[in-house]
Amino acid sequence: MQKKNLRKRDLYLKQMIAFQDTEMIKVMTGIRRCGKSSLMKLMAEHLRESGVTEDQILEMNFESMSIPEMDARGFYEYVKSHICPDKRTYLFFDEVQKVSGWENAVNSFRVDFDCDIYITGSNAYLLSSELSTYLSGRYVEIKVLLKAALTDDVNSREVFMKGIDASYHYEGYNVYKTEDLSNANDQSPRL
Repeated sequence: MQKKNLRKRDLYLKQMIAFQDTEMIKVMTGIRRCGKSSLMKLMAEHLRESGVTEDQILEMNFESMSIPEMDARGFYEYVKSHICPDKRTYLFFDEVQKVSGWENAVNSFRVDFDCDIYITGSNAYLLSSELSTYLSGRYVEIKVLLKAALTDDVNSREVFMKGIDASYHYEGYNVYKTEDLSNANDQSPRL
């Protein structure tokens, strides 16, 4: 497989490095194709350059057919078999929401192993409001935007909702826009 040259995303990489080796689960969220997967590869590359050995890094992209379908138990057992017994293991899970019950497995990794966890998921599934429920509040969210968005306002609800619209559009769901849903909520009868 040919190695792709990755575009440096220093702003986001610095955020990830700032939380490296902490108990917090690092969660990259953003619209599809904004660079979440590339950012995780950059972080893994940073670790290698810092002296972390290859056996300490486990990268799993759940969009790849090379990763067998598994449930939470299978996911847990697979990762357990790749944990370094005497060193910290760095776990990278791309599009983790494709594993049924993933949140239970990820929380177990945090409790059971000496590991540092990084995950991505699409906005359409892994909304910010649900993260604290899924991950027992022990996470830090890094919101990844397209460079073309030309904004630093990553905490803006409007920017976030436009990102969800773009993600849905990319995936072929064009029936509603979040703006339409917000307007519908405003017109619903109050009880």
